Amino acid sequence: MTRDDLSPNLIRTMESKQIDVDLSLSILSAYNRGEYDRFKPVKVGELPDVDGSTVVDFTGEPSLTVDAQTVRDRLSGLLPDELLVDPAALAAGDSADATATTDGTLVFDAAALERVGLLLMPRVAYGVLNGGSATSYADRTKNSGFSSELLELLEPEFDRLSELSEGAPKGVTPGFVNPDGSLGPSFLQLKMRHLLITALRSRSAYRRALGDSKAAAVTDRLPAPLAPLFQMTSHQTHDELAKQYDRYRDDPLLADLIAATGIDATKVIGAVQPLVSAYTHSDEGRPKRVFASAHGREDEPIALPGGHGQSFAVLKETYQRLFDSGKRFVYLGNVDNIGFLPSPIGVAYLALTGKQAGFDFAYKTPVDVKGGILVRDTDGRLSCADIGPAVSKEDVRSAEQSGKPILFNAATGLFDLSFL
Repeated sequence: MTRDDLSPNLIRTMESKQIDVDLSLSILSAYNRGEYDRFKPVKVGELPDVDGSTVVDFTGEPSLTVDAQTVRDRLSGLLPDELLVDPAALAAGDSADATATTDGTLVFDAAALERVGLLLMPRVAYGVLNGGSATSYADRTKNSGFSSELLELLEPEFDRLSELSEGAPKGVTPGFVNPDGSLGPSFLQLKMRHLLITALRSRSAYRRALGDSKAAAVTDRLPAPLAPLFQMTSHQTHDELAKQYDRYRDDPLLADLIAATGIDATKVIGAVQPLVSAYTHSDEGRPKRVFASAHGREDEPIALPGGHGQSFAVLKETYQRLFDSGKRFVYLGNVDNIGFLPSPIGVAYLALTGKQAGFDFAYKTPVDVKGGILVRDTDGRLSCADIGPAVSKEDVRSAEQSGKPILFNAATGLFDLSFL
């Protein structure tokens, strides 16, 4: 399907709704050619347990055993040469001696992994999916469905937050409410503050490892730790976010840290996610077409966000820019996930294992009814399966009732940027 197959009026209407016509048609053409047919639904084999290898519990005391040459190979180009002369010193953490096995390999305990991760922070960038609005936060029906009794108890606070959240980008709404009922900082303020604090910790780790004068010379030639913050926004949120960032720069929560680090965490890069058109239903068979009869009106399309999976295409130039600046790992996750923060242990673990990516999961709770869980498919590969479409709610409930722990997708990833 090409532009010639669409009426001029339909094209005008699509563009007036900020639909990317060419992108919509390219996706549609690829579908009709069968290019997506190779993607098959996940067939669940089992629910995996923590095995300490591919599924690692970071809430405990993770450790990693690696031989010295592998440490040099995997950290070469990531850490300054001065730190790779003696890999055993990296594994020693803050103790006097490295923990070594009888065959000479090095054991990185949690403290050593934390230290290596902090030293790697100049190679890390942190990004958020920042396109959603907070309208659902203020949705009375959804909140009542969770607990009508709780909503009734908290109705004054709910009404106040509803007024603030309606139509606002999720990232600039309060991340929490204080015990006295006052509103806390926004999700983005909290994340920016944490990035700056981690940047200070990274530079402190360099001073402990190299001494003050040598550390200053080394860090001056490295990219700034965890900067710049990057994002994927939407047409709905982009302009309002930019206005808020200008206000955040002088916020007491951030201003002193910006001055101390020399890093302006409010200077954010990224791209705006385009909207795509809805297509005709699969029941109508192939070839699919642009759906153009919304509400029974001719040449009336529906504009839809492409979903978070589209972020890798939308942010392609951003990733190239980060790579060219010296970054080698990127975090990506939902802006309103208050627990989504950079983990030095996670960064060290990914770098030392040489894996392509790592993802956060948490033990499923009763309120986690929509989303994905960690599964091992029938081919033995780890995957994420949506509750309902891929794994039945009954099977999930049965596993929970049997005492089987289920790992729920936290929708955060740490990626090797070379791989991306």
